[in-house]
Amino acid sequence: MIIEVADTVFTGEKYIKLAGLIQKLAITHGFYLETRHINFINTKNMIEAQDHGFNANYTATKDAHSNCHQILVFNKSKVKTTTGETLYINYKKSTEHPCPEPAELTKFILNNYYKSGMHVLDPFMGIANFGLEVIKRHGNFWGYEIVKKFFNTATKKLKQY
Repeated sequence: MIIEVADTVFTGEKYIKLAGLIQKLAITHGFYLETRHINFINTKNMIEAQDHGFNANYTATKDAHSNCHQILVFNKSKVKTTTGETLYINYKKSTEHPCPEPAELTKFILNNYYKSGMHVLDPFMGIANFGLEVIKRHGNFWGYEIVKKFFNTATKKLKQY
């Protein structure tokens, strides 16, 4: 099981250690953490740059998530823990979605962990760029999106395949 999640979120006037919460839930349900990759989605000279909702002092100005994400790789059987990597990926601004999944991140995850025919669930699929790559690689994709505009865009893309 692979989960890509923001390190922290700021919501309801509280910071939540989202990656730690996800890790605790997975371990509680019988998964073992195999490795963790740190992903800085927005950087300037390989230094984390503020993301939407954070000002130049990294103070949250509204509901927001850190642009420091973790890619958590879990396994149902205990295996030797591998060393993760630190990735510096700058996402490109998009008119389709405010936080598009960087193509480099999609390729990193699929090239390292995906095997043809696997099942992939994306509970925050946005405009389904990740799902489209899974389908192109002959995988089975399920995605959820609650914003109708993004769901409609995703549906159009996925119907092509």
